[in-house]
Amino acid sequence: AALGACCLLLRGIAIVAGAIVAGATGCMLLALPLGTVGAAAAALLLGVAGGLPFALVFGSAQRLRPDAPGAALAFVNSWAVLTIMIGTPLAGLGFALPGAGRTTFALLGLIALAALPAVWRAPFLDTTPASPRNGDTPQITTARRPPWP
Repeated sequence: AALGACCLLLRGIAIVAGAIVAGATGCMLLALPLGTVGAAAAALLLGVAGGLPFALVFGSAQRLRPDAPGAALAFVNSWAVLTIMIGTPLAGLGFALPGAGRTTFALLGLIALAALPAVWRAPFLDTTPASPRNGDTPQITTARRPPWP
């Protein structure tokens, strides 16, 4: 509940960027020889970071395409599925390398950080209030339409 309240106070871009940084940190920590408790804490950080922005991203997709909210969610999910289909076998290959997967976790952390600049170019995640009228709640502002139909 407290985490949700904090998220409501932050802008959407900050939430997604923070989740990416936290996920990269979790990956980098998993690349270190931390022991069982440290690895469990790093995996918890990575898991929370992976799930934190989902509601915001799905809600943003639905607001961008009110005419086809199901298609918007499918578009977002298709990228997640593609990442899993390509990333899982590649990560498995990384575990075959010397280092027991540490190189893989470090590389995943770097890839996550490389995606960070794209978040700042996503104006549809901006949850800045757009001059509420008559007590309306702030809505997500859209500066451009997404590339899908």
